[in-house]
Amino acid sequence: MNEMPINSKLFQEYSRKNDLFEKTRECLREYDGAVNCDKGGIPLNTFPMDSKFFEEYIQKNGLFEKAREGLRVCLEDWWKEEPDYFLERIGAPFEKVIKEYDFQNHTVAIKKSFFYEPPEDYLAVYISIRDEKGSYVGYYKVFFDFSFELIEDVLKTPHVITEGFHRK
Repeated sequence: MNEMPINSKLFQEYSRKNDLFEKTRECLREYDGAVNCDKGGIPLNTFPMDSKFFEEYIQKNGLFEKAREGLRVCLEDWWKEEPDYFLERIGAPFEKVIKEYDFQNHTVAIKKSFFYEPPEDYLAVYISIRDEKGSYVGYYKVFFDFSFELIEDVLKTPHVITEGFHRK
């Protein structure tokens, strides 16, 4: 199988050309516990993309750095708008959070939303947040298009979600 392109239009063309979704659905319907699927679909233990290429793509395009900047803006705006609630949910003032909390790179994923017609491809980046003691505080997820424009972001702490808080 050819290397999968990371461009939305190319991915859609690649998916149609190789009939990936139907082959995979057929493979899943016929799946009997075997590692490989003889129907021409994607085996469940593989993905049609070079993982080293994807790692380089993440690094060269600074996806975690872009996400961290979005997280900083989201936290700062929340702090300015609702400092008491920020302290209650995050546990420290903004400056302390930025200097002492641990923002851990968690996940980068290529996603495809079938909610739209035609389906839309995008990147999802997740960062976990831990306080200075290592306790879990929450996570930040941001969605980018393939031009690295922010589509949406969400900051989630236990029992609260601030979707697009800094978007007015």
